[in-house]
Amino acid sequence: VAHPINFNLGRIEGGEWNSSVPCTCTLGIRFGFFPGIAPEEATRQVSARIRATAARVNADLTVEITSRGHFSPGCEYDLDAPAMQMLAQAHRKITGAAPAHLACTATTDGRHFALMTDIPVTVYGPVARNIHGIDEAVSLHSMQRVAATMAQFMVDWCGVEEIPP
Repeated sequence: VAHPINFNLGRIEGGEWNSSVPCTCTLGIRFGFFPGIAPEEATRQVSARIRATAARVNADLTVEITSRGHFSPGCEYDLDAPAMQMLAQAHRKITGAAPAHLACTATTDGRHFALMTDIPVTVYGPVARNIHGIDEAVSLHSMQRVAATMAQFMVDWCGVEEIPP
């Protein structure tokens, strides 16, 4: 993956009005980290880098770092679990191709299952664009593919029984 970890400087605020030299600056940063690193450790590492950089720029700078908002451990889904293998098989039956795998810099509710339970989990869904953004859209064709794949998966996983007339 060319870009496995996201670091986003999403907000910069400084100064009191347009004609003054700002005496403070606030940065809003969102960053990800690899599975196996505790959020607190990742925050410590990023904070240390920010402090070291500020000290190189100006030793008199005062840096105050606070953490707020959502953060959670990184995680990976076990795609070798029997249920996930069967889902991949159902996908192949419907589409004739293996499912694509994606490493992403976002978080999903699947992390709760992956990190806190033994319940197999994946995120399987339609093709979308601009997710959570302006002009968010989803491919209707891929929605049909997902519905057919999930139906095939349920038949394969649960089995079916004939209903007598």
